[in-house]
Amino acid sequence: MDKVKVTPMYAGVHILGAPYQIDKEYDYVIPEQLSGVLDVGSVVIVPFGIGNRHVAGIVSSVKDSSEYKNSKPIIGTAPDNLSIGAELYGICEFLKDRCFCSIGEASKAVMPSGFSVRTSVFYRAGSKARDGALNESAAGILAYVNEKGEVSESELKAAFDGSLQTLKYLCSRGYLSKISRADCKVNTKNDKYVQLKLSSEEVSELLSASSSSFTVKQLSAIAELEKNPFSPIGELRELSGVSDAVIRELQKKNVVDILPIPKNRNPYADIRKEEAISDFSLSECQRRAFDTLYALYKDEAPRAALLHGVTGSGKTNVVQKLTDECVRDGKSAIILVPEIALTSQAVGIFMKRYGDIVAVLHSGLSAGERLDAWKRIDKGEARVILGTRSAIFAPAKNLGLIVIDEEQESSFKSEMTPRYHARDIARYRCGKTGAFMLLCSATPSIESYYKAKEGTYTLVEMKERYSKGGLPTVEMCDMRDNKGEFPLYSTKDGVREILNPNFPKILSDRLLSELKTNLENKQQSILFINRRGYQSFLSCKKCGFVLECPHCSVSMTYHKYGYGSGGRMVCHYCGHTAELPRVCPNCGSEHTTTLGYGTQLLEEHIGMYFPDARIVRMDTDTTSGKFAHDRILESFRNGEADILLGTQMVTKGHDFPNVSLVGVLSADSCLYMPDFRANERTFSVMTQVIGRAGRAELSGRALIQTYTPDHDVLVTSARQDYESFYNSEISFRRAALYPPFCDMIVINFTSAIEREATLSIEAFGRDLISTLNERYSDLKLCTFGPFKAGVYKVAGKYRMRFVLKGRNSKRLRQLISEVYSRFLEGSNGDVSVSIDMDPQNI
Repeated sequence: MDKVKVTPMYAGVHILGAPYQIDKEYDYVIPEQLSGVLDVGSVVIVPFGIGNRHVAGIVSSVKDSSEYKNSKPIIGTAPDNLSIGAELYGICEFLKDRCFCSIGEASKAVMPSGFSVRTSVFYRAGSKARDGALNESAAGILAYVNEKGEVSESELKAAFDGSLQTLKYLCSRGYLSKISRADCKVNTKNDKYVQLKLSSEEVSELLSASSSSFTVKQLSAIAELEKNPFSPIGELRELSGVSDAVIRELQKKNVVDILPIPKNRNPYADIRKEEAISDFSLSECQRRAFDTLYALYKDEAPRAALLHGVTGSGKTNVVQKLTDECVRDGKSAIILVPEIALTSQAVGIFMKRYGDIVAVLHSGLSAGERLDAWKRIDKGEARVILGTRSAIFAPAKNLGLIVIDEEQESSFKSEMTPRYHARDIARYRCGKTGAFMLLCSATPSIESYYKAKEGTYTLVEMKERYSKGGLPTVEMCDMRDNKGEFPLYSTKDGVREILNPNFPKILSDRLLSELKTNLENKQQSILFINRRGYQSFLSCKKCGFVLECPHCSVSMTYHKYGYGSGGRMVCHYCGHTAELPRVCPNCGSEHTTTLGYGTQLLEEHIGMYFPDARIVRMDTDTTSGKFAHDRILESFRNGEADILLGTQMVTKGHDFPNVSLVGVLSADSCLYMPDFRANERTFSVMTQVIGRAGRAELSGRALIQTYTPDHDVLVTSARQDYESFYNSEISFRRAALYPPFCDMIVINFTSAIEREATLSIEAFGRDLISTLNERYSDLKLCTFGPFKAGVYKVAGKYRMRFVLKGRNSKRLRQLISEVYSRFLEGSNGDVSVSIDMDPQNI
């Protein structure tokens, strides 16, 4: 009988390592053994290019025909047939279109962290035999490869110094052939289990026999396995007192199997669901909000809402009740928080309520822990996903709800390629799946509130605090008139010594008085200063020189603790450190001084004023370790500290019942930044930190230290009057044509060679303007630049930028993509370019 000819199937594949300008779908034949296995989102290994290098790719389509002849076959798949699925692959396509990245760059954001692809290079003997034209080095390498048959490039480099050029020569002349292989690895960790293969009757007979071929230790292990036929190998060793060698001998005798069982690395596994957890009832205000949101959630069409509630109104309670309904319906919920610092409180709330169906994803976890959480979500075992920005890519099954808490925070926007905003990804996923998107904040972004006012989102407001205490009372401390009734002193041998009265005071008398009252009443306080380190910069009194980082165009900050008694100067951009100069590096004068203040100096000053106060500091320096945020916040929550001071980490989302006082230092520092969002950010952080006080039974009060107490932004934040601030800000945005009345695109050029950065951005600009005028003249587009970035040099690289104002349309993206691709094709690699749509920092 004639064999039936099978029509081959084809897979469209995007190469994960392909640069943007050649990133497209390449057709490959699906081999018979993979027929029915591959689908959109599958990770595969394919040959690519003239040399058929083995590279990783991701399947973008499966089809029964191809327009290309002689398509190459797919070589294999990733371990466990890893696939991100069609929905997450769709997000990759969305990112490619909106963020001007390749599918490979997008997939790095979407794929689990423990997945990696490593390409190895090998050499084999070629078709040409050895002749006398080879020198000693080349002949040695050729003989080595002929003897071994196949040798890795790393082995040849170790055995023969400077071998790369010789290898290129041997390959070009046909003496050797070069082979590359891609190896996909998934960072899975297994526990070893021992499984007994004997029946209970066989074990009884074996243990009761007068003579046996088994040793005493082997019988001891069998006896222990009779009680638990499937035991962790470590537990079996401990209970039976045997070694691994004894267990391996039992395996050889076909008595047991040793099985690798994937280990679930979950650092939150000890937090158990509390079956007896007391439920809570919603206030009337919360109930009205919940009823509106629940109706939107139950609507089959995609819906979005903005939950705008004053600080302490109980937005989290409403979110919990909505999540209850989502879980009850068998759906999944993704809940995003802006910072790792906020996950500990949220984890405690949600894991105690929902138990093992909660998975946590954030960058503070190891790659293995994130991978295991991703797998649990992908299998449908975890249906409540809690995390920071990257958790928006969780492979949630039957997605029903996405919540973005503190949605105005800039941390939801990625500063790395792909430069996405979690809110945009949430909107895309909800549109595709019919899930409900809920944005929550006491100070929503201007763009989101505008959409709510215009009806794109449903606006749900909560204007009352859940507690009976009401909003905190706020007092402005005018630092222009700080008399100094509390002199700064140090204590030595029990004797107070007043320090230099001319030393600048960073704490007002009113704030010191209120701190003293709180300590006497055993109530807690939070102090916010948006600057870490000891002092801000070093200056020469004679010539005015300011010490700058040699790699960045910024001044270095003096850090006192953790660098020895003398401290060191630290760059907050690249991390470079240097000793504190004894003399001015510019003029040699000994009259140098450090100026300004940060969290370290504030901590020291409070310790001088209140020696018995228990103080904890929370900034980047104190939270670098794993779960450091959790430890600091838990100790403060448990009453182990009286004063929590820190940077923006302490300003939002926290709920400490015993905090009755908040102090803000240098409230003016954010107001005059060269960014159109400066007022919005200042209002947000002021309102949020003020809202940390008086959230339970205690009444709250806040003191704001400022040199501009009458500034509208500070006045409206003190009143917690978002509506008045919004009306003023939206008028400014409309007049100056800023978002939400346009979209902004920043095109960044970075190079270690200053001239290359300048020439490249000028060439890009000429091509952009020319293309715009010739083929895209229908677009309304304002262009600004090129000009230097605010911080021109970072980590030895010069930064320049173009800024565009227009509407984020398909046609605008097509224009930018066309010019960007053309630039990359002619680039020599000395300049890197990134395109940021609607950046958070201009």
